[in-house]
Formats: sequence, structure tokens, C-alpha cells
Amino acid sequence: MNFNTSLYSNAIPGISQEFGVSEQAARCGAMIFLVLYAFGCELWAPWSEEFGRWPLPVALAPNFASVMVGRALGGLSSAGGSYAVAYVVFSSVGGSVLGPIVGGFTEEYLDWRWSI
Repeated sequence: MNFNTSLYSNAIPGISQEFGVSEQAARCGAMIFLVLYAFGCELWAPWSEEFGRWPLPVALAPNFASVMVGRALGGLSSAGGSYAVAYVVFSSVGGSVLGPIVGGFTEEYLDWRWSI
């Protein structure tokens, strides 16, 4: 998402020129993406909870020991310091850094559509 947003800014001059709109109007593409992304997160998260999850082992536990094991596995797999969480955070932050770098090359050597 951050890569997509930061790369789009390099397409603004090309969009403005090709469609005959001001650069300010061309920037609305970034705004629309970000605003709808915010609403999309609010919609997809509850839908994921409602429709996209399978019953946890705890919900199907036949005894208390199974409940404890299921809870332990659930806590272990959702630890805040896990490599998966670190990877997701890095990919988000990394996108903000890589977007302008890649976008500079695409803006210089390619059509604006390559930035999309």
C-alpha cells in the first residue's frame, strides 16, 4: 500500500499532461486510493472475522487440557515480536522508501503508466 501510494506521485506529471488536467487534480488519485483504503480496512476486517475464519481448536476442545493447549498455541502464534509481524512492518515501511526510488527511474525513462 505504501509503495503503491508513493510510486503514484511519480506518475502525476504524466497523468496531468496526457489527460489535460492540473497536477493538483492528478493528485486526487492518491487521495481517493488512501480514503477508500481506510474504508476498505474497516469493511474487510469484520468480514474476515465473520466469514473468513475457521473454528479454532479451543472451540472444538473436548476437555480442559485441549483448551489450554489451544490457548497456548494461539498466544504463541500471535506474539508481537514474531518474524512474521516484523516482516509485515518492514514491508510497509520499505514500500515508502522504495516507491520514490523506483518511481524516479520510471518517471525518467518510462511512460507514466509504468508507475501504476
